[in-house]
Amino acid sequence: MGQNTMTAAELDFRAEVRDWLRMALPPGWGPELRPAKTFAERMEEGKLWQRKVYEGGFGGLGVPVEYGGRPATATQKVIFAEECARARAPEPADIAGEFILAPTLLAMATEEQKQRFLPPIVRGEVTWCETFSEPDNGSDMANIQCRGVVEGDELVVNGRKRWNSMAQHSEWTMLLCRTGEPDSRSRGITFALVNLSTPGIRIEQMPMLTGDTRETEVFWDGARVPMDNVLGAVNEGWRAAMVTLTTQRAIGTAVLVPRASVMVEDLVELAARTRIGGRPAIEDPVIRDGIARCAIDVAALRRTGERAMAASALGRPVGPEVSIAKLHWSESEQRMQRLAVEMLGLRGLLTRDDEAAVDEGFWAHYWLWTHALTIHSGTSEIQRNIIAERVLGLPVKR
Repeated sequence: MGQNTMTAAELDFRAEVRDWLRMALPPGWGPELRPAKTFAERMEEGKLWQRKVYEGGFGGLGVPVEYGGRPATATQKVIFAEECARARAPEPADIAGEFILAPTLLAMATEEQKQRFLPPIVRGEVTWCETFSEPDNGSDMANIQCRGVVEGDELVVNGRKRWNSMAQHSEWTMLLCRTGEPDSRSRGITFALVNLSTPGIRIEQMPMLTGDTRETEVFWDGARVPMDNVLGAVNEGWRAAMVTLTTQRAIGTAVLVPRASVMVEDLVELAARTRIGGRPAIEDPVIRDGIARCAIDVAALRRTGERAMAASALGRPVGPEVSIAKLHWSESEQRMQRLAVEMLGLRGLLTRDDEAAVDEGFWAHYWLWTHALTIHSGTSEIQRNIIAERVLGLPVKR
């Protein structure tokens, strides 16, 4: 975000964040430090950092004071993300709660639910995940089959969910289940907030290409959820689901773009110390072109985010155009990591367990990880359909 387009208040906020980061970052933290080696270690690191962010006065940016947050504009939230990315600060553990559920609660929840769920999220005391996708339906939210039946003041849930990120490290989950007729599709879905320690819930870990066990499968066998935990009304959870998914897809412009910008800088540095044919890789025209394309990707994403913020400032709701941002950032992340691996040659394929791996296997690890990005939050194919039908107005294929 350009300094010359910022207000005095925004410039002061950036200076405040920079000063705080200099004091708050873990000892020895800097550009050369690579992430903790295991996903569990990264989660623990993220939880400690999120608590420190709250104690530093930056927890719950944009969340009203009565729920423990701090008033902030969309621009200030982006500034905070930019400064954290520039300082290579740890990533927060509770991305689902802080960046996805909190805005949904502000838009959809009752006052009692806001008072109950928002403060622990702001304080970094709880970690959330989503249990939306299913084995046979993937990203087709309207076709979910996990069943919820209302019995008195409880919702009894049976079924399976798959590709649930971080469920084994979370205390709570956002659940979508079918409470209407089997063919009711979006008209018969209920959105509930569920404590994962509830009897009848079993979590199994699913190893990924990276070797991490980030993804899980969650089994529901008669789990009883209080009706007070239903967000919105029974059979009317589709709206809450769309608010959640739209917010999730917009995260790329708010949080991931600043980190992608730093990644371009890292690619330049890597190219300067990597040799191809006896010369620094940065002198190779193919590598230079690849880095330039990555920089263009990030610049285009930043402009997309600024347009979305401008629309939000005018009171316009975020619409299906966020699918453009989600499609773009997930695929551009893949291109960046693939370029790094190709630049390094065979050594670029070595993972963190190999002593000869470059940067402790950082590049290979994240190249493998980016394969999940085009599946998370709606696959690239689904995003292209949304863009075609709802943005460009093309005919719907039946």
